[in-house]
Amino acid sequence: MVGQRARPQAVLRSGGREVARARVARTVPARLLGWIGTVPRPQEALWIEPCAAVHTFGMRVPIDVAFVRPDGKVLRVVRSLQPCRIVLCPGAAAAVEFPEGGATGVHEGDVLELEEIDRAPV
Repeated sequence: MVGQRARPQAVLRSGGREVARARVARTVPARLLGWIGTVPRPQEALWIEPCAAVHTFGMRVPIDVAFVRPDGKVLRVVRSLQPCRIVLCPGAAAAVEFPEGGATGVHEGDVLELEEIDRAPV
């Protein structure tokens, strides 16, 4: 439901350090809605899979997005993606959305690891 906040389902790590607590969106409704109607909290992320493109229509604030391959290697990082935009990354298996500035320590070539603590998809 728009505006309703699910609890984090995973820990997102890069190089062994925790980057964020994440929700995982694998169902079509969860992937389409993402963070629409909410404002992401610091140290929070949304892992969207499968996903090679994101939109920010309906978003209130800019976000950072990291696109990753199936092995978690970061292909592209888009910082401060403004509302009402679309961004694509051919070849990406998943997209990770962060609050603006939340992907500061994430760079192309890094490997993001998703450690699920609750496997029920959002």
